Amino acid sequence: SPSPAAITPAGPITICTANTTVFADATPGGVWSSSATTVASVNSGGTVTGVSAGVANITYSIGGCYIYKTVSVNATPAAISGPSTVCPGTTIALTDATGGGSWASGSTTVATVSTAGVVTGVAAGSVNIYYSVGSCGVSKTVTVNPSPAPISGAVAIRPGSSITLTDATPGGTWLSSNPSVASVNPTTGVVTGHAIGTVTIYY
Repeated sequence: SPSPAAITPAGPITICTANTTVFADATPGGVWSSSATTVASVNSGGTVTGVSAGVANITYSIGGCYIYKTVSVNATPAAISGPSTVCPGTTIALTDATGGGSWASGSTTVATVSTAGVVTGVAAGSVNIYYSVGSCGVSKTVTVNPSPAPISGAVAIRPGSSITLTDATPGGTWLSSNPSVASVNPTTGVVTGHAIGTVTIYY
C-alpha cells in the first residue's frame, strides 16, 4: 500500500467541544479513525468534531500504512446567564458557570463589560458580549434600549378627573406607582385620579 501523504492542515490543531475542523490527505482511498472517540470523532470525509476536553490522535490509514495528527480539544464554556436588555447608563450582571474566563464586548460604543461580567449600557443598539476560556468562547446578545425623553404634561389632578401625559420616545409602557391614588392607561398615558395623595407615573 502507498504511504499516505501528510495530513492537512499542517501544524498544531486545537478545537473546542461541539466545534469542527476538516482534515484532508492527498493520497486517496484511505480510512479516517480516532484514537479516542469520546474526545474527538471523525467521519469518512475527515471532519473532526470535538466531543470533550482531552487529546486524540486522528489517523488516516491505507492498508497497513497510516499517518496521524494529534488534536487537542478544549471545553467550550457554559451558556452565559443573565438579562439581555439594559438602558444607557445602567448595568446588568452576566455570569457563566465555567470559571476562569474573561469577558469582552463586541462594541464598547454600545456597551462595556467589566472583568466581573457587569455590562454597562452606553448607547442604543445591540452588542455581543463574549466569555472566553482559553481559545473557546460563547456569546450573548445584549440590547441597549434608548432612554425615554422627559415626560410632558400636567402634574396635578383632582379625584375623578383625567390628564394625558406624553413622551417623545415611542413604544413605551406607562405604569403607576399607586393605582389607588391615580391609575394610568398603559398605552395612552391617560392618568385618572382616584384619591388625594402623591403618585409617581413611570414611562
